[in-house]
Order: sequence, then structure tokens, then C-alpha cells
Amino acid sequence: MTLSKIFKYPDTWRDGRYDIADRKQVPGVGGLILGCGDLDPAILELRLANNFSKLKLEFGQSNSSESSDQTLAVRIDANGQYRDQKSVKLNQIAAFEIPVQKVNALKISVYLKETPDCGGFGSAEAVLTNMVLS
Repeated sequence: MTLSKIFKYPDTWRDGRYDIADRKQVPGVGGLILGCGDLDPAILELRLANNFSKLKLEFGQSNSSESSDQTLAVRIDANGQYRDQKSVKLNQIAAFEIPVQKVNALKISVYLKETPDCGGFGSAEAVLTNMVLS
């Protein structure tokens, strides 16, 4: 899935090819995440119009992220309700498979987890890849 299929996303995010962990030139959408904590996440919103049953996606940090000490977190909310959340460090990839029946608005929140290594001023390039609605 490319940004053209996403209803709303941060202006700084872009489609591209990224190196993530041991994968090279993976197509996906990515953006820089600055600061720590979930108070001001990058939010990507999809409008599904109740037409799908499942969302699959993988995420990780680009190998070119400025800091190698950050923990990237992704949270999924469907119709304003919490569905799932996962986090990864550099050199890891995590996956979601979320049921989305009767979902119109789906939000993917991306932020850096508040950790002792973050110190409030972390940065990492987040990448969402293999996003498939079925």
C-alpha cells in the first residue's frame, strides 16, 4: 500500500525503498519520528468504509536511522477503539494481523517508546511495509 491509498498522514512521510534489518530495498512508507513518548505520535489514518476483513502490515526502523538506541512503537486503533500495539528496536521487524470487519476509520500511531535511552530527544526513521487489506 502506498501513501496515495492512505486518507491522512504526516506531511513528512514518503513512499520509498528502505533497508530494514536484513532486508534490502523493501518498498514501504516511512517518516522520521522525533522525540519520545506517545503524546504526539505520527498518525496515518485509513478510511475502510467497512469493506475489509483483515489488515496485515510489518514495521521496523530503517537501517539509516540516526540513533540505534531507540524503540519504535506502533499502535492500531479501529473506530476509536484500541486494537493492538507492538514495539521494535533497530534490526527487528514486527508484524500485525488485525481483524477490521465493520471498521471505517483505522488509525496507525507511530512513536518512540519512552525509555531511559530515549532521553526525550530521540529520532528514528519508521517504515511500514507489506500493508495489505483483504
